[in-house]
Amino acid sequence: MLAYFRHLYPRWNDGKVHALMQAWELPFDKAISKLSVGQKQRLSIIRALAHEPELLILDEPVSSLDPAGRRAFLCELIDNVIEKQTTIVFSTHILSDLERVAMDVAFLNQGRITHQQALDEMMDSTVRVSARPEVLNQLQPVKTLHRPAQKNSADKHKMLAQFSEEQLHQLQERQDLRLEKLGLEDLFIEMTE
Repeated sequence: MLAYFRHLYPRWNDGKVHALMQAWELPFDKAISKLSVGQKQRLSIIRALAHEPELLILDEPVSSLDPAGRRAFLCELIDNVIEKQTTIVFSTHILSDLERVAMDVAFLNQGRITHQQALDEMMDSTVRVSARPEVLNQLQPVKTLHRPAQKNSADKHKMLAQFSEEQLHQLQERQDLRLEKLGLEDLFIEMTE
């Protein structure tokens, strides 16, 4: 299979293929049908990386890999981006993986991008604020990302918003509200609910 694909791509990198096959302990002489699900996934990843594309679109590329396999793949992705300046569009529900490798993040909800931003900027400036409704109404964030519909009494006391560094410092001094930094998964859930 690898020999077949080698003929389709002029930039095929045999050295990369052999290095990844050895690193991921994939046998060259075994029928693909006899490989485990994780091994088949690794082989697909090798095939995708071997021709050193300028643009790589990956949809749930690590869903059937164990944590060690996911980490090895992500390390290879990072090396590929740094060395070859490859643009990678990475679609996944395993958001902890994105936190390790993404530079920019876009959240999709019902087929639409609901938020897009540089990951570091989003993680640094975004907080969930809990306070009385009148306190929340007085705040002037750089951007309000989510203010839940007031279905119950707890919802009207929360807001997900982005603030400047100076604003965050001032808010941390206040006693009438509580700030919470959220991980990427929690941000996604809050912004798409």
